[in-house]
Amino acid sequence: MAVINTQSPYSDGNSREILHEFYDQLLAFIEALYVISEATPKISLTYLTAGQQSNPFGVINQFFQQFSIDYLRRELADFLEAGIGYEGNYPNGFTPWQAWMSYNHLLCLAESAYQLYINQQIQFVTNTLSQQTAELVEVD
Repeated sequence: MAVINTQSPYSDGNSREILHEFYDQLLAFIEALYVISEATPKISLTYLTAGQQSNPFGVINQFFQQFSIDYLRRELADFLEAGIGYEGNYPNGFTPWQAWMSYNHLLCLAESAYQLYINQQIQFVTNTLSQQTAELVEVD
């Protein structure tokens, strides 16, 4: 809806380019979360390369290194605004209620993924500090 709504926050040309770039990354990000959640994916993966499919955490790390959680929240809110503020005929039976529910689901996924990302970053720092401490102890 964000793409076809001419009254959305993405209505000018440059904003549309930013939207497309973000949207492409968001699709890969969501697919990476799906890969993590399923031992054997039940659908065909469209947005991840074979390398990304074998390392979905790398996709999540890259996503949050490029887009902060605050930025992600704002973009999802803009998607919601575009979805519920559309004044034309919704395509494929889409409704404002579906925009609201999609927003809620995506926000939940994003917040959960952010916690995974933060926990992984904390684990990396903890392991690095432990290794450095062990090396210092060996030197003494």
